[in-house]
This record gives sequence, C-alpha cells and structure tokens, in this order.
Amino acid sequence: MMKAITAVVLILMFLQGSSGQSGAAISLEKAPPVGQTDTIVNADMKYDGTSGDGGESFARINGIDMEWTDKEVLTLLGPPETVWLDEYTPGRKAFRYKGVAVGFYDGLIESVSVDASEPAIAFGDTVVPMDLEALTGALGEPDFIAEDGRVYKGRGIAVKLFMDETGRRLESVVAFWSHSE
Repeated sequence: MMKAITAVVLILMFLQGSSGQSGAAISLEKAPPVGQTDTIVNADMKYDGTSGDGGESFARINGIDMEWTDKEVLTLLGPPETVWLDEYTPGRKAFRYKGVAVGFYDGLIESVSVDASEPAIAFGDTVVPMDLEALTGALGEPDFIAEDGRVYKGRGIAVKLFMDETGRRLESVVAFWSHSE
C-alpha cells in the first residue's frame, strides 16, 4: 500500500512541475506523442477492469503495459520530453511524454499518469473520452472515494481519477500497482 501511495505522490510531484524543484529534470529531444486515437470505442459499455483477452485489469494504459521496464518504454516510445530523477530515492524516476508520465522504480513501471487535457484514455482496447462523466460511466462505482479523487481497484493495479479541490474537475488519471485487496 505504501509503495502505491508513494508512486502516486511522486507522479503528482512530477506533473505539478518538472522544473527540478523536487528532483532533477533532464530535457531530451522531443518525443513523438504516445499513441492516442480520436475514435471512441466501447465508451458506452461498462468497463469491468479487464482487457478483452481476460488479462490483468488496467494492465495497459494508452498502450503502455504496466509490466514494461524503462528500457522497453524507451525502445517502444522513444526518448521522453523530460526525465525526472528523484534526488532522495535512488532508482526512482519518471519519463514525461506528451500528455503521459511513466513512473519507475528500479527500472520497472510503478505508475502511468494521463493528463486530463488528453482527448481520451485507453484501458486495454477500450477507449473512453477523458471526461469525468464518461469515465464514471465506463468504470462504474468507485471502490474508494478519497479527498482528491476516486479509486477503482483491478487485479493488482488500481486506477485513480484525480480531481481538483472542488471535486468537479478531472486533473489526471493514474494507474498504479496496488498490493492491497
């Protein structure tokens, strides 16, 4: 549980500004955007947290597999726009692509965060508009409502819809490893 909370906090710190205030930001050449589609597929269907092939829930977010390593992400997505290195926790870093941040610990993905400004988000093969009403309709009732958002648990991976302080505006959607049931 602490690892999941730590991952979410680190990604939020990264999203709030990768200016190096809470870690070192290294600017690299501009990467192509992570694949996103304008076609909305199955957005009106209840999403049960599993991919179409019966795999782990929330295991692939916007085409990024939660089991990829940092090397696989670099190979498949190219160089990120920025790399954030945690100066306090060796082995913790995040790659920032257009609209998406991928957090790592010891070379393994900890979390994938998609900005609310993106037009849609893909959970496996199901694409849902990046809209609070559409996401809630697709994901159903949350397993937990936190002060800053709604949490949906899958099989080993949870997704949190982060909200602004009013609770009415979506800020990001973050998938992270969840080791509690």
